[in-house]
Order: sequence, then structure tokens, then C-alpha cells
Amino acid sequence: SRVCLRIESLDFYFPTTTMKRGDEIEVSSDEEGLKGSWFRAILEDPLPKSGNKRLNVSLLANDGSTTLKTTYRRFLRPIPPESLFTAAAEFEEGCVVEASRGGGWWTGAVVKKINDEEVWVYFDSPPDLLQFKTGQLRQHFDWVKQKWVRPQNKVFLSKKSTFRCGTMVEVKVTDGVDVWVPSVIVKEVVNRKSFVVKPLKYISWNDEGEAPKPNRTVGLSSIRLTPPTVSVKSFGLMESVEVFIEPGWRPGMVTSILCDDMYTVCLKATDKTLVFTHDAIRPTEETIAKLVLQNTNEVSAAINPQMSLSLGENGEEEVPEEHNREDDSRKKKRVEVEHTSDLGEEGTIRKRQREHNLSSIPVVEEPQAKDTTMVLPFAKKSPFWKILETSEGFQRAPQSPHFSPLVGESKEQFREGQAIGMMVTHFSLLESFKDLEPYVSVSELNSLKASFAELKKHGFDVSAPLARINKLLALKDRQLKTMEERKGFDREIMALKEGVGEMEHKILEMERQLVALKEQRDAAYQNICQMESCARDRGVELDNLESEFKATSSAPW
Repeated sequence: SRVCLRIESLDFYFPTTTMKRGDEIEVSSDEEGLKGSWFRAILEDPLPKSGNKRLNVSLLANDGSTTLKTTYRRFLRPIPPESLFTAAAEFEEGCVVEASRGGGWWTGAVVKKINDEEVWVYFDSPPDLLQFKTGQLRQHFDWVKQKWVRPQNKVFLSKKSTFRCGTMVEVKVTDGVDVWVPSVIVKEVVNRKSFVVKPLKYISWNDEGEAPKPNRTVGLSSIRLTPPTVSVKSFGLMESVEVFIEPGWRPGMVTSILCDDMYTVCLKATDKTLVFTHDAIRPTEETIAKLVLQNTNEVSAAINPQMSLSLGENGEEEVPEEHNREDDSRKKKRVEVEHTSDLGEEGTIRKRQREHNLSSIPVVEEPQAKDTTMVLPFAKKSPFWKILETSEGFQRAPQSPHFSPLVGESKEQFREGQAIGMMVTHFSLLESFKDLEPYVSVSELNSLKASFAELKKHGFDVSAPLARINKLLALKDRQLKTMEERKGFDREIMALKEGVGEMEHKILEMERQLVALKEQRDAAYQNICQMESCARDRGVELDNLESEFKATSSAPW
């Protein structure tokens, strides 16, 4: 029997027995690499009253063998009873647990819950992070003054830290070229200038006898957050990408597009060309950042019009339409009175009239023609306007944007700065045309087009750059088609060359056979001559025999 008390959120369990000689117990150690681990053993000596006497224990191995060891009482505890552990324990973040590992139980803390069956556990000595199934874990209890004590949850570094324990990152490994290896932060050093990291493929624990892979300590310049996953239907020709070759991501460039979502990619630094599936390729970090920003802007553009229907400029709920009409009429009357009675408040009147005009008209894409009295959603106070409007770029491509969308997108004190930023961005985008190369990717041109389209919403005249981009895209399309046609011709030429090579091989074979046949013919002629000579000799011999026969037969008796 036992008694359970809850004191300051800690559970105390009072057992009815204590450790004695011959009992099966668990023993720990303060040796480096073994701290926090508990192994089964047999207590060989009776417990002393003081804790300074060394005791003998026999460690129990899985194969039934034992190893004698001496230790102190503070490193001993009874085997935790099964009744201690909750049947369906919830291993939440920070929960102190024990993991079945290497024949013992190792004390750690849950860092991240992957799913209902798997969690990441952090171990402090030595620093390590491993993934376990919940069936390999049990709750940890400290043996304190003959009582089982449930410790409080472990508090990790502040969640405000970018690279905290359990953060998915990529670690740079230099192998002739930078390779980014998928990894996880094990421990953040106190000075936050270096980190203990572990390759993600080594995070799962197994008890198959394999030696664990050592973790690495790297500096801040060698790690980056894992880029977000973006959906890319296809990659363009000559587009810069990253490809996965064990152990990580390497930079490369798409050199040809094959069928079945296959691509030929030339690896940078090595100039080696390999074939990859679509799943083994991703955009570069810069391209991913642009795609994420573009998606964010699209989502914001979709959300803001809906919000503007229900929220006012400062995020307050709009009043019904009838009240708006009454307020508008009162504002108009107040403006007229103030304008005629007090010319000193001209700036205030203009501000109110500007807010009223912009809030009562829909957002337009371009300023109306011949509108010389355009009302901006802010007052031009910054000296940068004079610099911008007198610059060479503005003189070449003057602009008169209305910036109307800023009314629903930002507060008045931010609008002028955002407008100046858009003006600078417009000129920078125009200048970027000079840096475009013939092999620029289609995605980069589309990104440039999307930027100008965003400026168009604010009243910029972007018809000329959009027309130029469309022409460049058309040229790119023709370029890609021409390259594909050229590749088709190259493939046909290669096939024909292979056919010619086979023909030449057959010709050489036939010439060799002709030489052999000629040699056989000459040998046959030589045999014929020899046989004819022999035949003539035999003819002469036959004539001689015939004469001798006649002479013999006609000889007188």
C-alpha cells in the first residue's frame, strides 16, 4: 500500500519497503556520458547508515551476465513500481521522462511532440536530441528521502530565441561547394554564438548496436532556418535551383527539361550534370523568399478589401450607412463653416476634406486623365520629394501616383514614408532592366511583372515597363521553343551520327572480311598452281609408264 500527497504540484509516493542486501535495484553514475542513466543491478552489501561508504553492486546485462561495480548510496534507488506510471501518460513539452536506451533508462525531457506516438527527447549529458516512440518512454521520478518525487517540467530557453532546442535548421558543410544539411538544434550555447547540431537523419534512436553519430558544434554563420516549403509546378530552363544529394542541398542550374517531371541539372563548382526528379529539386533561398512574399501580398490583397467593408481606418467597426451619410453631411457643413470663418485652420480643413474624399470613393488603379487637383492620402512634408522629383530618373519617367490604397492599408503617419518607398522602388525596378541577361529565368520576369502590377494599383504609369516585360516574356517563350527545337535537332543529329558510326563499323568489318577473302583466294590460286604442276608431272609419268608398258609387251622373246 502507498499514500499519495500533492504538495506544490509534486507527487510524493511512500513505499512500504526499503532497499536491502540481495534486492534488485537500479544504479546510476556521475561519470561523463552516463549521468542521468539507470541500470538494473543486485545490491551485494547491506545499506550503511551514512552515505560515504562504497557499496558493491552487480550490474545485470541483457544476456544474464553480471559485472561487479562499487558505488555510493546516493547513486542507488529501488526499481520504480509499475503503479507509479500513468497508464496513458501525456508526454508534453518539458515533461521529464526516462527513455529505454542501451539496456538502461536515460533521464531526459520532451522537447517536441511529433505526433501521438513519437516525441523528441533532450538529454543533457552529453547534449543530445533523439526521437523515441512513446512506448519506449516512462515518467521520471526522483528517489528522495525514501519517497518517489515527480519533478516539475523542464523549462528550455526562451521561445523568443530563433535557434532554440528542437528548431529545424540547415547546416552548411563545405565540400568544394556549400552543402546545406537538414539538421536540428540540440543545444544553444549560452553566448548564442555557437550551437550543438545533429543531422536530421540520425535523430531516430535504435537499439541495434550501431554507434551513435557524434553531434557537431557550429557557429551562427554556418546555420540557417529550414526554408519554408513552396509549391512549384515546374522549373524554368537555366533557372538557379538547389538539388538534394546526400547529405544535403547543393546549388545548381537547370540545363534541360525532360519528360515525366525530370530535369537535367548542372552542379555548381563541379560542372557535373545529373538527372533529378521534380521532388529532389527546390528553388533557391532567394526565390523562396520572393515566392513567400508574393503569396503574402496576394493574401493581404484578398483580405484587405473585405476588412475595409467592416473596419474603419483605425481598425474600428464602421457605423451603418445612414449614420455615415449624416456624418458626411455634417463634415461637409463643418468644413464650409471653418473655411469661411477661419483661414488659419486651412491645413486642418484640407486634411479632413482629404480623408472624406478618399473614404467615400472606390480605389482606382490609375489617376483620371487631366486631373490637376488630385488629393493624396497624406501631406507632402518630407524633403525627399524634391530630391525624387528633380532626379534624372524622374525626369525620364515622371509619375503622378494617387496612392489611394494606402487609406485602407496603413495609418496616416506611415503613408508618406510608404509612398516614398514606392517611388524609390519604381525607379529601382526600371534600373533593374539593365541587368537582365538573355538567360534570365521566366520566374524572375514574372516576379518583376508582379512588382509593377502592385505599383499600378497605387496609380503608377507602368504601361511601358509592362509592355517591355511582355515582349521579353514573348522572346523568352520563343527562346525556349527555339532551344527545344535545337535540342530536337541535336538529338536527331546524335541519332544520325550513331547510325553513321554503325555503318562505318560495318564497312570496316566488311573490309576486314574482304581482305580475308582475298587472302583465301590467293591461297586457293597457289594451291591450284601447285596441283596443276603435280598433275603435269603425273601426266609425264603416265606417258613414260605407257611407253614402257608397250615396250615391255612388244619385246621379242
